[in-house]
Amino acid sequence: MQMGGYINGAAIQSDSAINAILMATTVVPAVLFGLAILSTIGYKLDSIYPKVIKELQRRKTQLSAKPFAPDL
Repeated sequence: MQMGGYINGAAIQSDSAINAILMATTVVPAVLFGLAILSTIGYKLDSIYPKVIKELQRRKTQLSAKPFAPDL
C-alpha cells in the first residue's frame, strides 16, 4: 500500500492510497480466489479416490505384518 501513497497515521489519505486499499481488499483477493478455483477444477479426486484407499490399505497391511524393531 506504500506504493499507492498510503501514509500511516494520516487523518486523510490520498485518492491513490484509497484506491490501493480498495484493490488490496477486493480485487486482489477475488483474483486469488479465482485462481484457487481454477486450480481445483482440474483435480479429479473422485476418479483417483479408490486407488488411494487401496494403496493406503496395502501399506497398512504391510506395516502391520512387519514387526517393529527400533534402531539402536
